[in-house]
Amino acid sequence: IENIQLYEALQQHAQGLAIEVADRTTELRSERDRTQAILDSAGEGIFFTDPEGRILYANPKMNQLSGFSTEELLGSNLRDLRSDQTSAESVRKMIRATEKGEKWTGNLTLLRKDGHYYDANLTISPLNSDDNRVAGFVGVQSDISRFKEIDRLKTEIVANVSHELRTPLTNIRMYVQLLKIGKPDRHEQYFQVLHQETKRLTHLIEDLLELSKLDAGEVVINLAATDVRQIIRDVIIGNEAKAEGKGIQLSVETEPVNLPPVLADAMQLGQVFDNIISNAINYIPPEGEVVVRLGSANGLPKSMVWVTIADNGPGIDPEEIPQLFERFYRGQAGKNSETPGTGLGLAISQEIVNRLQGKIEVASEVGTGTTFTVWLPVANQ
Repeated sequence: IENIQLYEALQQHAQGLAIEVADRTTELRSERDRTQAILDSAGEGIFFTDPEGRILYANPKMNQLSGFSTEELLGSNLRDLRSDQTSAESVRKMIRATEKGEKWTGNLTLLRKDGHYYDANLTISPLNSDDNRVAGFVGVQSDISRFKEIDRLKTEIVANVSHELRTPLTNIRMYVQLLKIGKPDRHEQYFQVLHQETKRLTHLIEDLLELSKLDAGEVVINLAATDVRQIIRDVIIGNEAKAEGKGIQLSVETEPVNLPPVLADAMQLGQVFDNIISNAINYIPPEGEVVVRLGSANGLPKSMVWVTIADNGPGIDPEEIPQLFERFYRGQAGKNSETPGTGLGLAISQEIVNRLQGKIEVASEVGTGTTFTVWLPVANQ
């Protein structure tokens, strides 16, 4: 009887242990699945290595950042990912920290599988065993290429703004001084230059503020069904005096009666066309021609209205066209014309058209002329 009772007790205990093991296994599996889900969905590249730096695990983001598959990464050494663009000092500090079993954080320039470089912020932390020995390392990597590019652009913009501000300010100071010491019969000329430079400075500041508001999303876009023909008429009237002063013919060649309205902000759209038409007048030689044409095209997913602004000026070198919409960029035609400008008008125009879900295209041939085409979505689609 005692043997039977002992056997039953052992059976019950075994069953209890089996249940506990099953529960614990389920918990561990759930914990593993949760950890795996976190690693798989992480926005940073995460990897584990052995004490020698050989990669034992890499999450999907690590694959995306490096361009290498998991199979290609496993067994490779972290040092293999660095490039000749990485500073030797950063590499030395990283190696020194890992050899001491210490945490290291820094920026490296790494090499993708396709041969392209990318800037990464990398943190490597030791994983210690129960006896406090380094059992491996965990690394977390973020692509900071975009942030470095933003920093570069900020530096470039500050330099460009400083240059653009310096020229009119220098001229203003000089002509203010001439008003004091110059001949009275030249004062009218001095005032004209001061007025021109003050206007140039004001235009630059206004353009900078406009771009800043567009970047910050502070420009309110009041979308409504808008008649492009009326906007073009208003812009033409506003530029007639300037065109006549240079002997330039400014005209609208085609103006379809049944042109559908576009979904746009009338004031901002007027700014776009004014920038393009004003540039054409400024940069083509006297006795030139600027022709505006309008039309529409049915298409998918939406129908569009197009407006072309063509001139018979000097044209644009094909190598310059991709840079036309960069901030502060002024092509050779602008430099040759000696026309004051900020190099911001087309950048602002593209920002506005992009927000209106449209696009701007440029076609040009040196010695023949340039055509800008603005595409805008039709309203009520």
